[in-house]
Amino acid sequence: MERFGFAPDRLKTGTSDLSHFPLNVLFVAYKRRGVTLACGTVLCDPVLATFSKRDDALEMQYANQFCDHCRVKLRYELATGIYTGQKFIGDRLAWETTDVDWNSFFGWLTAVGLANGERCRFEIVPSDHCGHRSQEPSGSMKPLSQSQILGACTRAGLTPFR
Repeated sequence: MERFGFAPDRLKTGTSDLSHFPLNVLFVAYKRRGVTLACGTVLCDPVLATFSKRDDALEMQYANQFCDHCRVKLRYELATGIYTGQKFIGDRLAWETTDVDWNSFFGWLTAVGLANGERCRFEIVPSDHCGHRSQEPSGSMKPLSQSQILGACTRAGLTPFR
């Protein structure tokens, strides 16, 4: 399984406290099934009602758009500049990382990709890395190539890490 990490844009609001948080958090994972390359993506959006400021730290949660029980909890310590991120599937902690650099932190947080049991947008990528043609998907979903997905992420202000 291939995984990518992404550094998101910051939230742009009138409040400086919210600028320590991202606009959203993107998780992507690729998996090869024979000659077919499958891609799963999840975009987690901020739940502004969960924003809190406690003990010189800011916290906010992000919700998986496809799965009510999957979420990301972010914490920023004002005094040290340390970011902590936790990804939960239900009550189970699936991943945790800490860093002081925005790009490194989100690169590590999102590089975990998708967890077992996490609902996502699932697509079949029409050609793999070697240029072989894979099987076309059935249904109305239009497939995207890896370069199209990464291009869209870049245009959305997300920096891919490999």
